[in-house]
Amino acid sequence: MKLDLNIRKTIGDFKLNMEFSSEADKIGILGASGSGKSMTLRCIAGIETPDSGVITLDGRTLFDSSKKINVKPQDREIGYLFQNYALFPAMTVKENIRCGIRDKDRKTDSEVNTYIEQFDLKGLEGRYPHELSGGQQQRVALARIMAGKPKLVLLDEPFSALDSYLKDKIRKQTVTALEESGISIIIVSHDKDDLLSLSDEIFIIHEGEVVTDPKTEEAAQLMGFSELNEGDKMEFTHFDSEGNARIVDVSQKEVTHRVAEAAGIIKVSQEIMDAILGKKLKKGDVFTVAQIAGIMAVKKTPELIPLCHSLAITNVEVKFEVNEERSEIEARCKVETDGKTGVEMEAMTGVSTALLTIYDMCKAIDKGMIISDVRLIMKSGGKSGLYEEGPK
Repeated sequence: MKLDLNIRKTIGDFKLNMEFSSEADKIGILGASGSGKSMTLRCIAGIETPDSGVITLDGRTLFDSSKKINVKPQDREIGYLFQNYALFPAMTVKENIRCGIRDKDRKTDSEVNTYIEQFDLKGLEGRYPHELSGGQQQRVALARIMAGKPKLVLLDEPFSALDSYLKDKIRKQTVTALEESGISIIIVSHDKDDLLSLSDEIFIIHEGEVVTDPKTEEAAQLMGFSELNEGDKMEFTHFDSEGNARIVDVSQKEVTHRVAEAAGIIKVSQEIMDAILGKKLKKGDVFTVAQIAGIMAVKKTPELIPLCHSLAITNVEVKFEVNEERSEIEARCKVETDGKTGVEMEAMTGVSTALLTIYDMCKAIDKGMIISDVRLIMKSGGKSGLYEEGPK
C-alpha cells in the first residue's frame, strides 16, 4: 500500500494538520484522546471533508481540494471499524454480514457462512447485536467489513471497550484474520500494545500534527514506537559455539510462545540521580524517553545485530529500578513473541539502548557514568526450554 496524506481541517479551536507518507501495509497512529486520530481516519474514509489538502491511495486520488476531487465514501473501497462497531440492531449476525457484501451475486448463504466460519461466529448466526458480547460484536463488525472486500480497513480504537483478558484474545484473532485476508490497515489507538500487535509503521500525533522527534515530551508521554517487522523466515543464520555462521532450517519448528528478559545497570553520580528523580532535565522525563528508546530498539535488532532476523513481537516492557544507596539504576526489558525462534537478542538490545539513552540524556552533567552487567536473566519457550539466571 502507498498512502500519501497532506490535509488540514479546523473545527472550532482544534486544527488538524496531518502530513505523512507510508508504504507500509499496516499503519499505526498513536495519540492521546483529542489529538486528531479519529478525525484523520474519517477524512481518509470520506466521512469528513478536509478544508484543504490531498489524499492519495496507491496512486488513486481520493481527495484534492485544488482539483475539486472528493470521491464518495462508498466508492473509496475502504472499510471502517467504528469504536462502537455500528452494527444494525434490528438485524441478526447473518443479516449484518450479508449487508457488507456489495456484489449482489455474492449475497448467498454460502458466501456469508465463509465469513461466519473465518471469524468464529458459528452458532451465533441468528443472534442480534444486543445478545452478543463485546468481542463477538467486534468479530461481526470485522466480518461485515471483510465481506465487502475493501482494499483498506480503518480501525478506530478497536479494542478500547474490551477488558484486558478479552483484549489480548481479540487482538490475536484480528491479527490472524487480517493476515489471512491480506488487506492493508490503518489503526488508531492511545494504547501502544494495540499498535505493537498490528502495525508495521507507527506515527505519533499530538494536537493534530505528526510528532517527528521521538524524544519530545509528547512522544515520551505516549510511549510510542517506530515500525515493526513481522513474518517468519523459512531459515535463518546463527553463530555456533565456535563463532562460525550456520544456517538453521526452522520450517518444521513448532510455533510457541517465547519470552526473554534482560537486565543491565548504569552507575551515576549523585548529581545525576538528583536530576533524574527530580525531573530537572529539560529534555523530558529520562525514564520515559529511555523506555521509548528501548522499545524502538527491540524492533531495530535485525538491523543492528549481524545475522539476527525479524520477528512478530507481541509485547515489549521496559522498566527501571533505582538504588539510591548505590547510585545505580537497573533497566529491565521483557520481550514476547509467538513464533519459531527466541527473542533473547531483542531483550538484550532493548535494555542496552535504554541504558545508553540515560547516558545520552545525562552526559552534559557528568560523562563518568558506567554501564555494566548487561545480561539475559530469563528465557522460555523453544527447544532449549526455560533458562533463569541463578543467584549471584
